[in-house]
Amino acid sequence: MSLKLSPHGVQVTSAAFLSVSETPNEGSPPPAALINLPLANNGVDLSQLGPRGGSPQVQLTISGGSGNGSVTVPLAAPPGDRSRGWAQLECTAPNVLAYVLFGEREDTVVMIAYPGTLEFMSALPDDWSFGDVSLCGTHESSAQTGYFISKCQDRDVVTQLNEGVRVLDVRMRLSATGELETYHGIRPQYSTLKVYLDAIDAFLSAHPRETIMISLKEETPPDAPDFSKAVYDLLKTYGDRFVFTEHVPRLSEVRGKAQVMTRFGRKDNAPWSEGLGFHPNRWPDSVKEGFECDCNGTPVRISDWYGLDSAMDIPLKAEAVTQFLEHTTCCPPGSQISLAFSSAAKFPLATPQWVAKGVGAPTFGLGMHGVNARIVHWLLQQAVQGKRPRAVVMADYYDYTGSGEAGLGALLGAMNYVQQ
Repeated sequence: MSLKLSPHGVQVTSAAFLSVSETPNEGSPPPAALINLPLANNGVDLSQLGPRGGSPQVQLTISGGSGNGSVTVPLAAPPGDRSRGWAQLECTAPNVLAYVLFGEREDTVVMIAYPGTLEFMSALPDDWSFGDVSLCGTHESSAQTGYFISKCQDRDVVTQLNEGVRVLDVRMRLSATGELETYHGIRPQYSTLKVYLDAIDAFLSAHPRETIMISLKEETPPDAPDFSKAVYDLLKTYGDRFVFTEHVPRLSEVRGKAQVMTRFGRKDNAPWSEGLGFHPNRWPDSVKEGFECDCNGTPVRISDWYGLDSAMDIPLKAEAVTQFLEHTTCCPPGSQISLAFSSAAKFPLATPQWVAKGVGAPTFGLGMHGVNARIVHWLLQQAVQGKRPRAVVMADYYDYTGSGEAGLGALLGAMNYVQQ
């Protein structure tokens, strides 16, 4: 019996078995029995361990790119964790994410060292295409109100960027006073496009080797004739911060900049002379198998099936997303850009929160795990194989995965440092 190890940029220097008593004396620390365990063949040999009481754990001593620390692996995981298929682990090493991936015969500890959520793109090669990077985006980035009907995010834009989100999806209407106000459908979100552009500008000033993409869309009806011009004029007030080129850029072209993605066309009063930015030439509605289109010669693949019949379709939605992402793990670098929307909703039987987070209390074995937890499970399986998606995952409630504090922003950023 063994505990498999899948380290990426991490070295495991020792392992020890630790059994913590469940019934310590009042006022005293729990007694522990420590047994050093041998490391062999990318794993920890557990064969010398017999049945143990208490809370059995394996403690791994590790060294990563930013320092040393330890990872604690429980050997008696709660049923809810096992039903999810994985759990995030306590890790004291800086900028190391650690998870356990549960298997039928043996479990695998996945550890990934990366620069952290603030600057994970900074160390990526300049010749990578933006489409080569594993990224987390937020679907309806401004939809922070509306309860079960229209709310899609718990975190504001500053927090989203700080937690690893690099693609924003902002939808607006042009008000009678000329303000670009954020909306989700007919529901106002009580913010403005300027708030989001200010946040991007401040973040990139502080982290000049990072890159952001912002998708801009008019929520219609109405179809305001001056919408396109209002967006363009506001973007131009930020100097050269926003990039309007109509191809998928290399990172060297957009360090410290934000690539514009438009989901609306030119109008006579807004020529967009530098280009409309990343601009897919079609976007069919809610196609389950996804679709392909073109961006100035670069193939674009998009999965945006959102019309679930009920929350019982959560497994089907997660499967559609991961099957779509599977293709990107083996496509040639620089060949395409892929966007997978993990979001879905159909009121009242499949709200955005239920789809993303799950239904009931799945951590306690009572309910169904959401799409986010299922995507994490798939990502960890890819990491064990030395693979990662070259894609953007556009998520609702990206910060919630069902276990631990690291959301999809952190894990997808770290996936760029998975070693083959």
